[in-house]
Amino acid sequence: GTLPADQQTAQMIQNMLKPAGIEVKLEKVEVAALDEQTKSGNFEAALAYWSGRQDPDQSIYDWVYSTGTMNSSHYSNPDVDKMLDEARVETDNTKRKAIYDQVMKIIQEDIPYVYLYHGNNTLGVSKAVKGFTYIPDGMIRTVNISK
Repeated sequence: GTLPADQQTAQMIQNMLKPAGIEVKLEKVEVAALDEQTKSGNFEAALAYWSGRQDPDQSIYDWVYSTGTMNSSHYSNPDVDKMLDEARVETDNTKRKAIYDQVMKIIQEDIPYVYLYHGNNTLGVSKAVKGFTYIPDGMIRTVNISK
């Protein structure tokens, strides 16, 4: 990406890999170009963001399902696909969590992505603001907010 934080993160990774003999050449690209490169597989490594969602399906399915729309690693594991399909229709939260726990164990072994960090979203809201509901995905919904 083109943001200073993107460059700093990339430079940190570059410097951490150098002692292992891995040379990283950084390429600054606009978001649309990066999206196209990752979808087409025209990259060796990319820095991507996802704020996460409350439901695990929205934070994992599209990223690791074989035909997922955001599966830029082109990861494909039929067992993971089957479990993700099962989790999508499971209504018992305890059973659903157990399925996602199994998926995460496989993903942690297969390593289709290297998860670097999760940002800390800090915000404040005046008492004059009404209708604000905090949702821990970093996105502020303004539809019900008033002053």
